[in-house]
Amino acid sequence: MPPAPSAEEPCTLERIAIQTGGLRGDIQPYVALALGLKKKGYDVLLLVSANEVPFCKSLGLRASPIFADVEETIRVTPALTKALSTGSVLAYLRALETPAITGKWAQYLPLYLEALTAFGPDLVIGGSLVQWHSEYTTRVLQIPTLSVSLNMVSPLAENMPFGLPSIPRCLREAFLRSMVIGGLYNSALATDVQAAKHIGVRIFGNLEHRGSFWVPAWPRPPKLPVPAIIAVSKEVGATLYEKPSDAHVFTGPFVIDAEVQHGAAVCDKTPQFGSHETVKALEHFLAKGSRPVYMGWGSMLCRSEAHMAELAVGALKTAGCRGIVVSGISAMGPEHLRSSGPGAEELLRYVVENVLFVQY
Repeated sequence: MPPAPSAEEPCTLERIAIQTGGLRGDIQPYVALALGLKKKGYDVLLLVSANEVPFCKSLGLRASPIFADVEETIRVTPALTKALSTGSVLAYLRALETPAITGKWAQYLPLYLEALTAFGPDLVIGGSLVQWHSEYTTRVLQIPTLSVSLNMVSPLAENMPFGLPSIPRCLREAFLRSMVIGGLYNSALATDVQAAKHIGVRIFGNLEHRGSFWVPAWPRPPKLPVPAIIAVSKEVGATLYEKPSDAHVFTGPFVIDAEVQHGAAVCDKTPQFGSHETVKALEHFLAKGSRPVYMGWGSMLCRSEAHMAELAVGALKTAGCRGIVVSGISAMGPEHLRSSGPGAEELLRYVVENVLFVQY
């Protein structure tokens, strides 16, 4: 592993490792970032969930697993499935702390360390759900590590994140620090205990899990602003975050070029962008009417497929819009409307000319 440069030494960047966890919605923005960096001439390694490695490689990127198959993990972990289906952020954070999850992080740790050591990055970019890994590369390996986030939580903002707008403003900071930030901290701490069995050292020393209602200061030097890149536009940033640090840079979303996505789908290069038949169905639907609304949940579930289908088609019908509904992990389709309750037949009739369900 290359030694960390001193303050006086110039830092030459050639190899950049991007580490991030999560599902497709968490991964794809970092894939776009990796493609952009590769186009600029950098050597890039993506460290992602095992089920997303083929997706990265199909686009010509180097990739190695940092975690298990997340989709499979959700299917076999009732606490995660319930948290996603009910939309409970707190239940989701608590599920991340369970041994079943932290044990999977530790299980893939040897592969992660091997890939990272062999690659020898000059810079590490830390994305979603990799708090422990970013602390490891920063504090133990002493590799410059930059936080690149898809969003940023501001406890003082007018617009409360995570769909919790009813929490009084005076309680927001305490809530976010204790429950959300505390939950992420405890998850990293639980991972630290498991990882110590492999690397022989606790990154967080002897700090212990204190429960979701308590969180110490994150173990960094005090009064030192933490640089971060946030993938939202400056306009959105100005709306959501009252006093962002000068160390925070808003870039706008990271998006894979349309021609790359379309080319991959047309050539059946990767199923993540749909098949050739999917592209033909989309083009036919777009050509026969007004511009549609896109609706999709990605990896999220909401009660049931029937509820989600009824919610989507009902909203489109009420607004008088055409729509493309992407099923995501739910695998919902128009057939689920038949069990959605009163008004199902009317919604099914609306689907015929106005709605295209896309499975992926």
